[in-house]
Amino acid sequence: MHAGQKFLIRAKAYRANPIYRSLIKQVKFDYLPLGSKTIFPFKLRIVKVAVAEDTYETLITNLPENEFLIAQLQYRYHFR
Repeated sequence: MHAGQKFLIRAKAYRANPIYRSLIKQVKFDYLPLGSKTIFPFKLRIVKVAVAEDTYETLITNLPENEFLIAQLQYRYHFR
């Protein structure tokens, strides 16, 4: 993912996709130069939506809340 790029993913789906990586201590985070102590800040919006009775889906995005309502996120996700 590139800086400034907008994204919308379903939490369960990203784990199975090899282009995404978890940010855990053992995984190399190569977005910063080697040896850099710089912080890589970013904001995430996590939205849990009901898809059926007692069934929920978690969407993770950096799309702004004031521009994209939950229903719009659900609609857009299904076009991925």
